[in-house]
Amino acid sequence: MALPVSKFVEHLGGKAKVEGKEAKRMVHKRVFGNFALALYVYVGLTRFVIFVMRTVTSYNFWFLTIVLEMAIELALQVKGWHMKACLLKKKSVGIVFGFFIGVSIRTLPLAKINITSFVLQDSANIGNKSNANENQIVKDNRKIWIPTNPRGAERLPSGIVASESDLYLRRLWGLPREDLASEPKYLVTFTVGYDQRHNIDKAVKKFSDNFTILLFHYDGRTTEWDGFEWSKRAIHISARKQTKWWYAKRFFHPDIVAAYDYIFIWDEDLGVDHFDAEEEKKIMGKLHGKRYVF
Repeated sequence: MALPVSKFVEHLGGKAKVEGKEAKRMVHKRVFGNFALALYVYVGLTRFVIFVMRTVTSYNFWFLTIVLEMAIELALQVKGWHMKACLLKKKSVGIVFGFFIGVSIRTLPLAKINITSFVLQDSANIGNKSNANENQIVKDNRKIWIPTNPRGAERLPSGIVASESDLYLRRLWGLPREDLASEPKYLVTFTVGYDQRHNIDKAVKKFSDNFTILLFHYDGRTTEWDGFEWSKRAIHISARKQTKWWYAKRFFHPDIVAAYDYIFIWDEDLGVDHFDAEEEKKIMGKLHGKRYVF
């Protein structure tokens, strides 16, 4: 005959089962939390590498890390661990902030900064280390630096580095400010072959002395043009078998042509019998204003 089990013993057995389930749940929660933390650390390190590399591919991968983080966040919220997610997320906030600061400062390429110059010579200056480093970055920005340069290499002489330049021809002597009697305000370019020399001669004569004449020679023949009087004041650039847009993309940098109000890119076979450059400037100036390419 079986004896009945007391309610007290039954209660203890049920409580043990509940505690066992709770223990398993806590173990699973801890494992999942550690896994999420590992993923957050991975995302943070990945963003730090992206900050160092700064390439288009890295930026694309940056968005993938954001998607990964959002997936982790969603999983934690589904499990009811939103506060846990917030705590984990704080561990990568510093790296994210540093990345955006690094992207915004593009005027200081890492390859041109002498990292060794950041080391302070005197340990007594530790308290001012932050300010010293900031000043050092600004000062070192214009220095010549390659890995073989000695520490403290001199800057380029003043006057060599300039934000803008031009295509004006200069003398090899005297003061630079006395090189030009006048500064042409317009630029006209021709992509030419020697066989079209007569048509180019007619076209050039349509433009006044206020135009800089630039010839791109796709046949490599430059000296034959010396027979024309205007060729002595023209600029000749030679590269075989290239188009006018090949020349334009390489020699019309905005900092080079900034001195000109209008730029004419002329075809060598274009007729000029009824063309007037001055009238063309007036008409196009009314329609488009300055800084226009024809």
